[in-house]
Amino acid sequence: MRIKHYGRFFMSMLILVLALSAVGMMIYRTWFLKETAYEVTYDTLDIDKTYASVIFRRETLVRSNVGGSAAYAAEDGSRIKRGEKIMEIQSDGQTAAASVEEAPLTSIKIDEMLTGDIDNLNKEIEQLEDTIHEEAALQNFERVAELRKDLMLKLDKKVKLLDDKSLLRKGASSFKQAYVGSLEAVEGELVEFFSQDAGIVSYETDGLEQTLTIENLYTLDYGKLMSETPPVMKDLTTELVVPGSIVYRLIDPSAWFIAALIEKEEIDLYEKDKVLDVEFDGTKIVGSVADAFESGGKGILVIKINELHPAFYTKRYVDVRIVRENFQGLKVLKSSIVTLEGTTGVFVLDIDHRAIFRPVKILGYNEDYAVVKDGYLTSTAESGSERVKTLEVRNLVLIDPTGVKSGDKFEQR
Repeated sequence: MRIKHYGRFFMSMLILVLALSAVGMMIYRTWFLKETAYEVTYDTLDIDKTYASVIFRRETLVRSNVGGSAAYAAEDGSRIKRGEKIMEIQSDGQTAAASVEEAPLTSIKIDEMLTGDIDNLNKEIEQLEDTIHEEAALQNFERVAELRKDLMLKLDKKVKLLDDKSLLRKGASSFKQAYVGSLEAVEGELVEFFSQDAGIVSYETDGLEQTLTIENLYTLDYGKLMSETPPVMKDLTTELVVPGSIVYRLIDPSAWFIAALIEKEEIDLYEKDKVLDVEFDGTKIVGSVADAFESGGKGILVIKINELHPAFYTKRYVDVRIVRENFQGLKVLKSSIVTLEGTTGVFVLDIDHRAIFRPVKILGYNEDYAVVKDGYLTSTAESGSERVKTLEVRNLVLIDPTGVKSGDKFEQR
């Protein structure tokens, strides 16, 4: 009988201990977490940001070989078919061979925008490599890791500059110039202008068509470009056309691009071909990521658009709101994320309340939170690739890891 009695006693004590442990853990995960750490859960996150941007289009500037009085058949901004009449000129007998040189169409110093060529990029790469060797000799390994990331971005950009088959360089040039009208037109002859391609006709130009081409996306100095005062659109309509002058612009509406100035750290957030919601001038459209690359210490996000926007052919500089929806993963505070020896991660608390560094892959973030991958990451080492454990659901993550080292113990308060 005593054995049964003691058995009940020990069983009761065991249940009591387990209950007290559960209560203790509950107190720890509610009161202590509010002070120091929090429990990670699955969630979704949307990126919603506004960036200074510039528009790139496929367009043709049409010049007249003939001088004379002009009359316009197509309205500005109208969508026309191939072979449709745009305008006509009653020749005054003057032709382009006798024309005088026109004044520049824009005050922006175009040559200064094209400074990011391959030679300059090679110099930047060499300087980075030298700096990496110097910092490694000083054992500044965190700095070395940061510089290596910059080096990889520049090497990636170099590949794109040299690759004539890259997405943005496929096909014919995005800028064309056409001369229309017979050089043999005599005085009084009526010269008609018919569209050589389908598109949108415009009687305005900003003078940047030949520079802001898709082919120049990787070579532009975006810092200088964005700091310029937006060019004023020049009206091309006139009663009397001068031979050799631009008479209209024809824009291809089937595909155009927005280049947004983002932070360098945001480049990895925008994966190629991902769909984005884009908004400017009060109109929403849908685009996809064509590319994202480094330029002058910033990031450039290139968005391909395949639908019409009422201002896409009249505006060059725009503030674009970009929304990327439904990043799914483990949600952590941005304040929790640190860089340790070049690796991005967070500190979690183990069963003994000791801090352990866990590397993370950030899938997306906003002002306060980030969503990261769960489970395991693939890390590249000298011996080959290996799987590295990262965050898991219900891990306890430190809110503020400032000054924390692996192995630091956090006592319950």
